[in-house]
Amino acid sequence: MSAPESQKENHAESAEDIFAREQAVLTDARAILDRADAAPDELRGGMQAVTRSYDRLLRMTRRLTEMSDNSHRELMEITEFKNHLLGMAAHDIRTPLGVMIGFSQIMLEDADELPDEYGVYLNKIHGQGEKLLELLNDILALSESEAGSMQLNVASFSVAALLGELVELGQVSAQKKQIALEQSFAAVPQISGDRARLEQVFSNLISNAIKYSPAETRVDVQLALHETDWLRVSVRDQGPGIIAEEQQFVFRPFRKTSNKPTGGEKSTGLGLAIAERIVIAHGGRIQLESAPGAGCHFYVDLPLGESPTR
Repeated sequence: MSAPESQKENHAESAEDIFAREQAVLTDARAILDRADAAPDELRGGMQAVTRSYDRLLRMTRRLTEMSDNSHRELMEITEFKNHLLGMAAHDIRTPLGVMIGFSQIMLEDADELPDEYGVYLNKIHGQGEKLLELLNDILALSESEAGSMQLNVASFSVAALLGELVELGQVSAQKKQIALEQSFAAVPQISGDRARLEQVFSNLISNAIKYSPAETRVDVQLALHETDWLRVSVRDQGPGIIAEEQQFVFRPFRKTSNKPTGGEKSTGLGLAIAERIVIAHGGRIQLESAPGAGCHFYVDLPLGESPTR
């Protein structure tokens, strides 16, 4: 049983307990009323009116709860169908798209023998194909997380080594925009987790920091121990920051802030939503600290204890 279903079942059981207790109170009130022969008629009439009203309210509340439960079940069924359909469609599209990208790559290797405009067309086909494949992979990852079927290939690895690789890769984009990409890694133990999934998280944070930073600023990637049993990865930039009204939905799918990439880069609006789900699947947390004009500080806390099992 998935977590939302389990929570809903616990909620339904708690509601039944409440109804049972309230019904017992109403029964006791009626018993007291039956024995109150010596009470003035006005008092008895008032007590009878109260018990009748309370009985109607209790029955109405029970009915509303049942309607809510039915609506929740219907919503869960629709969401499950949507995730299944979305995942199936993305899988079916990804295979022919991969073939197209592969053949365009082969043709690009012999582009010198083709007219110049053909080489331009092939580059566009290949580039757009890769962007579409990236979007499909993001949709699949999001669909898996919403369906509760995200699989983790857990193994022990060095977060410092992973971050070092990502910083090195990010230097190319940073240098093009005259951004200083700096790293500061403390000595930390290895963790157990899905390296590929967490690479997606950290890569997104670093690329976003570069994407939204103006020229001649700095992006800092740091790794340190946090408290006693957490490892913290933080990515801080000197960009425009995010206003408070928009910070509440930065981790929601397809929601974008009013900030624009400083180099005209594109964004699907899925990266941070997927990152949050991956971090949560590892038993961790991801948060944002920001203010207009003060840049963004994203940090990811991962536990050093038992590894995730999914």
